[in-house]
Amino acid sequence: MKLSTQREITELIGLQSGGSHVAIGGQIHNLNDLRGGVGLIVAENAGGRVLYVGSVYRPRQRDGLRARLRELLRTPARDDRWDTITVFPLTDQTPEQDVRQLKGTLSIWLVPVESQSWPCVRRG
Repeated sequence: MKLSTQREITELIGLQSGGSHVAIGGQIHNLNDLRGGVGLIVAENAGGRVLYVGSVYRPRQRDGLRARLRELLRTPARDDRWDTITVFPLTDQTPEQDVRQLKGTLSIWLVPVESQSWPCVRRG
């Protein structure tokens, strides 16, 4: 992911950020140090094309982000295509509606190839 895109996403998240974004390879064994239960996930192929934008809302699970990524990567086709996964952790106090809104905004910005549906984004 381009550094400018990472900065824009970090700015969008603002005060709800739960720490610095984490870029990991698309392999399950690279997830061991990932902590937190709320965040946004962006997966790209080797060419930098965004394939997937997702969100995780498991505020009471310290390893919720890691568990969700493991679920997603169980599909062998994804494991092969997803070259880089960038996780943007959010604080556990971030309301679920805000997490889903951020996912919707990112989906509009990044136009992922594999996402099934995009949530509505509030206007105003």
